[in-house]
Amino acid sequence: MPITEIQTQKIVENAFYSGIPQVLNVLRPGKRVFVPFIDGPIMQMVESKSVEEVTSFKPNSWGIPEPDTYSISQRGDGIAFHKP
Repeated sequence: MPITEIQTQKIVENAFYSGIPQVLNVLRPGKRVFVPFIDGPIMQMVESKSVEEVTSFKPNSWGIPEPDTYSISQRGDGIAFHKP
C-alpha cells in the first residue's frame, strides 16, 4: 500500500499545455482544471488557473497540495450540479 500521494505534476502540466511547443501555461481550448480541497469530511473540486498556482499550493494533513482556504469562494466548483 502506498504511504504517500501519487505525484500528479505531469498530469497538471499536460492539462495546462496549450499544444504549442514551449507554451505551458495556456489552457487548451475548452479545458478547465480542478483540484481537490478538503474541509473536514467534505471534499470539493475547485478550479485552478495555472501550473504555477498549483505548484504553490501547500500540502494538507493528508499530503495533498490544495489551495488556500481563503481563495475557495472565488474558484469555480467542479462538482456542483447546475440545471440547464
